[in-house]
Amino acid sequence: MHLLDRLVVEACDGVVDKFIGDGVMAVFGFPLPLATAALRAFECAVDLSNFLDVWSEIRVRDGEEPLSFAIGVHYGHVIGGVISGEHHSEYTVIGDSVNLAARLQAMYKLTEARIVISDELACKLPRHWRTPEWQTLRAATVPGRSEAVDVHLLPIHASRIQSCQPQDPDRNALRPVDAPRAVRPLTATVRPEPGRPHQGHKPLLLVENRTIR
Repeated sequence: MHLLDRLVVEACDGVVDKFIGDGVMAVFGFPLPLATAALRAFECAVDLSNFLDVWSEIRVRDGEEPLSFAIGVHYGHVIGGVISGEHHSEYTVIGDSVNLAARLQAMYKLTEARIVISDELACKLPRHWRTPEWQTLRAATVPGRSEAVDVHLLPIHASRIQSCQPQDPDRNALRPVDAPRAVRPLTATVRPEPGRPHQGHKPLLLVENRTIR
């Protein structure tokens, strides 16, 4: 599951920040800027949802339990840098936006949604991002937060949707209509220097896979 998460995130120009149990946290456009960071984070959420949906269908056909997952995406200010330890150092991002992204992911318990995105992210997307399957909740209650937020969600039982970007005809000419987009490999790895924190407004994506056996 972690390999699939990493492949999809990196194919959408994101960076896996960390794995949290059966979940993953990713950041886009950080530490190196990316003009399309918000769109790529949204694309990643849709593509990953489609991949997991197809995998779930295969599991059911094989007599196994379906996959259960939830994805939360937020656009906001973060601070990132290398956290040094005695035996291990790692690059990570921190800030209230990280917490809100996690809270959006946890909203599946209240909304029965497979993807929940913040209005801050939606405002950064092209106008054509929204398809009829999406629902909007104004002043929604977010678990663990006192402030209400506006969110957009894709219900669990919504039909599979396509991402905003046009498909690559060479890589997807033979792709079934209900199959997810082809994945391209990551070609570069960023290694920020310790002691030099970065900050800025960036998209964050959190995924939790609740049935993986």
